[in-house]
Amino acid sequence: MKVLNKIFAAILSFALLLSGISVMAADSVAMTYDEIGYVTVSGNAGEGHVGFDATLMLVKSDVTDYENMDESDIGYISQTTIDADGSYSFEFSFSGFEYSGNTVSNYKALVNADGTQLTPSVTRVERITDMASFDIDFSNFGRSVANITNQYKLKDLGYKMVICFYSENGKLLDVIMENKYTGDSNKITYGYSDVPYGTSYAKAFIWESLGSLIPLATPEKLDISGRTTSREVMMLTIAPGSDETERNFAWYDIPEIDGAQIQYAVKTSENDLSVFPEDRAITVQGTSGRVDVDDYIGIPFGEMAFSHDEEYSWGKATVSGLEKGKEYVYRLGDKFGWCKGIYEFKTDSEPESGFDFLLFADEHAHYNVDGRSNYIIDEARTKAIETAPDASLAIAVGDLVDYPWFEIAYEKYFDRDAMTSLPLAAVSGSTHDFMIKYPSATLFDYHFNMPNQDSKSYIKNLGANYYYTYGDVLFINIMHNLPVNYAQTKAYIEEVAQAHPDVKWKVLVAHIPFGVDTEEENVTFSDYFKEENADFIADSGIDLVISGHTHDFVRTKPLYAGKATDDVITNDSVTNPKGVTYMNLNTSGMLSGGYGQTHQDYVIKDNKIPLNPYSRNDSYPYGDYYYTHFSKAEVVTENEDSTTLKITTYQNSHSLTQPYPVVKTEVIDTYTITKTK
Repeated sequence: MKVLNKIFAAILSFALLLSGISVMAADSVAMTYDEIGYVTVSGNAGEGHVGFDATLMLVKSDVTDYENMDESDIGYISQTTIDADGSYSFEFSFSGFEYSGNTVSNYKALVNADGTQLTPSVTRVERITDMASFDIDFSNFGRSVANITNQYKLKDLGYKMVICFYSENGKLLDVIMENKYTGDSNKITYGYSDVPYGTSYAKAFIWESLGSLIPLATPEKLDISGRTTSREVMMLTIAPGSDETERNFAWYDIPEIDGAQIQYAVKTSENDLSVFPEDRAITVQGTSGRVDVDDYIGIPFGEMAFSHDEEYSWGKATVSGLEKGKEYVYRLGDKFGWCKGIYEFKTDSEPESGFDFLLFADEHAHYNVDGRSNYIIDEARTKAIETAPDASLAIAVGDLVDYPWFEIAYEKYFDRDAMTSLPLAAVSGSTHDFMIKYPSATLFDYHFNMPNQDSKSYIKNLGANYYYTYGDVLFINIMHNLPVNYAQTKAYIEEVAQAHPDVKWKVLVAHIPFGVDTEEENVTFSDYFKEENADFIADSGIDLVISGHTHDFVRTKPLYAGKATDDVITNDSVTNPKGVTYMNLNTSGMLSGGYGQTHQDYVIKDNKIPLNPYSRNDSYPYGDYYYTHFSKAEVVTENEDSTTLKITTYQNSHSLTQPYPVVKTEVIDTYTITKTK
């Protein structure tokens, strides 16, 4: 009797793991399979048996009287023809083995050819736990890994791993396969972009070899069509489009997305937020790509270094042709379908007659352990939206996050429901590019989709100068950080302003203020107005310049060429001013407190709070509250002959106890500009 030596190659699981960005509860399917032995029995009967049939019987080990066996004693029977060189071989699977140590204890193999008992070699008995568990993580879809766990840690036992992609009607679209060996990585990885367009489902196979096609695991099917719907996009933001008939969108997704798209429809009922009205929706193809910051990983910035622990893709899209006075629902997706999440936004009924917008500055979201700054930003923004519930858009005047090379800071900033419905026009701030040697070592431009970006001023990952109109207002947004390119900035402002001669208002937005000296920066009017009594900002028709950076509130008299005009301001109102009003906003985050500005005589209003900026210890705040700020701007055009722009600035006092609610909001400044014919 030949003792069957056993080689163990246990495959405990074949899991198609869908690895993504976000962590969610996964739906799973679990199945249990019998343990199976895959057997190879071979030998050589000699030349005298060439062409004869060889018969194999697998019989129980305790059987000695072969003449009187019954069917329960026989586990397997097969025949094969002996080859020309006298060799023979049997390969089969059997699930009835019992083991004692490393040997099969309950069966033996008998081979007979033409009445002659042969002595076979049992070259292999592979013990396979055939898919002891099979789990599919439906919550994520991205880099997919088929894992084999080799329980007995044996090496060099070969097998073939195969993933096949099929269309809805069963057409094979593509195949990915790898030769694997027990003891190696035991996985096959393919990227999201490797899945061919039109894939409806995939099947995963594990075979002994392509020649034998002996399955080492039951093939499993994974439905891919609709897998997109199991996840939500990340860090979604909506921005103004070129005008009030457009909206721009930007978001993050799992690695290697392809075919970014947006679908939108007029909202007819609240049910549209539960069941998307696909039958009346418009689909727009967007753009997508990899968040590529490899060149900056490890660059030191002070005590920290650029890091990017996760892989992401970015998606961007623009919708146009929006109707006035409508509410819209929208959703986002890729080439495989639509992601979870239905969002909404609205358009104004008569933007040319007036609208409201909000102003924020220097929010400095970051990832401090106690989450203090992010709680405070949430509370401040909630109060601002409550104060201006009909706001058409918001403007963020730079320094949105404290650490522009850490994705988690942006995650905290975008973790607000308003980001998906209220258009936000943001400019980069000094925290986004104070790494002057590596200005593109930031993530800013991946997160925003601003309209009409200027290719001449564009810096990779940081964005560019841009503009848009809303109603009768032209907004010009410039990258006004250090080092300032004065000539380029001047040329851009003049070019855009001259291209929009008919708007009633022109607003210039920058991060670092014009003409205000600080202890750290010195960007004065003399840097811009080289010619005496020449002011290209005023001559371009700019009415209001909004900035931030210095963490205190400043409003100037109307200025021309850096000097106060003779315009008369009555009750914080001015009519048909000859100059430009410069308004510097205090922080909308927790880092209130000025840099120590030198306020010139043309400053008419300031609200300096003697707090220590950037303090994150118990000595902060100064007094009994945290302070935040925001402004509400109201544009009202009663007729062709009269239009007003009113800016009201608020200061919030926050409790010192988490979640730091606003306990008091007070107006610290109101300013109205009226223009008449």
